[in-house]
Amino acid sequence: SNLDSLYLDKIKEDFPELNLNELKRECEKNILLYLQAIENKDSKNIKNDKIKLSIDKALKEYESHNINFKKIRFHKTVVSKYENNQKVSTIMFGSSLEYLLYVDGKLKKKGIGIGHSFYKSLFFFQIRLKFF
Repeated sequence: SNLDSLYLDKIKEDFPELNLNELKRECEKNILLYLQAIENKDSKNIKNDKIKLSIDKALKEYESHNINFKKIRFHKTVVSKYENNQKVSTIMFGSSLEYLLYVDGKLKKKGIGIGHSFYKSLFFFQIRLKFF
């Protein structure tokens, strides 16, 4: 992709052994964990406080309802930003995905989302979902 190509050479130069495809899959895995936490109404295994708050906000919205995300499909995960300030290097990934949201067994919304993942010394991510 175009975004990948903007940063790929520099990342390979700075981190020749880094497997970007593995990090992209980790980003997608964490997005799935986020959606599963909403489905399971349980954010206790999420380590990042901002993510927990986001999940808890979604849980309040649907607290008395059964939530299911179905037909989750990732379209593409790319490097969307790279910064290296000699102390901390940050790689930001963007994932485009789509899914169906069922509430109490009924199709509520079709959704498309963009998940972002940052790689530093600790791995964390944030997610924005849009419904239509």
